[in-house]
Amino acid sequence: MANLSSKPVMKPRSLKDGSAWYIELTWPDGQVEHIDSFQSESEINDWIFRKSDAWLNARGNDPTNCYRKNLIVISGGIFSSAF
Repeated sequence: MANLSSKPVMKPRSLKDGSAWYIELTWPDGQVEHIDSFQSESEINDWIFRKSDAWLNARGNDPTNCYRKNLIVISGGIFSSAF
């Protein structure tokens, strides 16, 4: 079982051809998910800060919801907490 103090990590990523962006989300247990359909890194950052709470809450009884308050965002090599 994952440590409850562990933090899921969201990283903005672009497609190799640069045509679109997606979020690479890594859960404390190592599971990786992609959240796609973004046009830019700034759109991803806005989504993380404004909409990621609702996205995580929509997961219902998923035990990963307990990690939301400790989310780490990695953008351009800079680490920042999103609360």
